[in-house]
Amino acid sequence: RMPKIFGIAIACMEAFKIGYSFVNGYTDLNSWLPLSFCGTFIYSLLLSGFGKGFPKTMAEAFIAGACPAAGLAYLLIPSTSFQLYPFFHFQCFYSMFFHSCMIYFGMLYLYRGIVTPNRKNFFLFAAYYGVFAVVAIALNIVFDQNLMMLMEPFALPFRIVYVIHDFSVPLYTFFVSLFYLFPTWGFSCLIFRVIGRERSVS
Repeated sequence: RMPKIFGIAIACMEAFKIGYSFVNGYTDLNSWLPLSFCGTFIYSLLLSGFGKGFPKTMAEAFIAGACPAAGLAYLLIPSTSFQLYPFFHFQCFYSMFFHSCMIYFGMLYLYRGIVTPNRKNFFLFAAYYGVFAVVAIALNIVFDQNLMMLMEPFALPFRIVYVIHDFSVPLYTFFVSLFYLFPTWGFSCLIFRVIGRERSVS
């Protein structure tokens, strides 16, 4: 029940956030469309709760493989809402709640054995990310946006990403995609070894 309940609740809060953006004149895609790497959690949670078959399996691989590291990274380095709104703004509280849920569900899926960090699930996670990345890149090109931060870095404390971007945008996009996939998956493997049940890890 939890993916269904939290999926609906987060989707409703996201809809309120989108409405707030439009009312205040933020109508570009970056301001309202939930198509960031972390934003993919919304669709993943709904697919996990209400979906069936292959899409559900891919979404759960994403939740277990990406969400613990991505959620924790945001809590440590809040680089979106806290850069744009005052500390006690709704957007900031929602972002903290949202990314805390990412950590919780990712660790829950690993602990309960819903997803095991093996080679098959990594490819499911990578393919799932790839679908959203292709859509984001297409929208970025057509509407000159920066969805999933695949076109340029935003408020990041790491100089290397700016150097790569200035050298080559396609190389930056490739680098960011690798960073989305491998460190997050490695972090989930580590968590699984610490809190997961006795299962083989490939």
